[in-house]
Amino acid sequence: MFPRCNVGIFVKTQCGTSSHYQNELSLVKLFDCNRDISGHLHSLRLPTGQNQTKCDTQTEGQLISRRAGVFDYNRNLSICPKHRYDLGIYWRPRTTCQFPGHVGKGKPVRTVTSPMSYGIWCTQTQLVHAGSGICRKCIDVFKEVVPDITVYQTGLNSITDSNDSEKEEAAEERSFNFTSDSSDNFYNLRQRTNVSYHNELDE
Repeated sequence: MFPRCNVGIFVKTQCGTSSHYQNELSLVKLFDCNRDISGHLHSLRLPTGQNQTKCDTQTEGQLISRRAGVFDYNRNLSICPKHRYDLGIYWRPRTTCQFPGHVGKGKPVRTVTSPMSYGIWCTQTQLVHAGSGICRKCIDVFKEVVPDITVYQTGLNSITDSNDSEKEEAAEERSFNFTSDSSDNFYNLRQRTNVSYHNELDE
């Protein structure tokens, strides 16, 4: 049986290998996830670029963390090949609008960005992955629920900046072997109880 990774605890799906990289057979830390994601972001119509204020997500590790619902980025979390690539560069969106409470047949006309995903998580307690589609009607609802998206953009940047500097040394020294019972308060991550997931991994 493949060892349980930290990210797998949050997304609540089974760990394993990836068909895309079958020679990768061990856990790594998010710190080690540094594949180029610019092509992936571009394919989803997410902002790309070297400037943090313009790029949706800076690193593969950050992208995976946010799609796992861990917006308080912890580079020390371990991840298996399956979750790395299912949540990372081989993640694919559903064809329908993923905004919580969506009704009707409206088709996606825009892509949910990382700040939008964070805003939905904070206000609706539901996880909608960055890269998911949102229809025109739900965009209007989103603007009512999250009137100032810059608050969440700034929040994501400050979380990433502070955690990267505080945990950089610990990334090379610590190894975490914890169970699902200990994940809720690990490194001051948000409480995960009663959170609904719009999770493409389930399909």
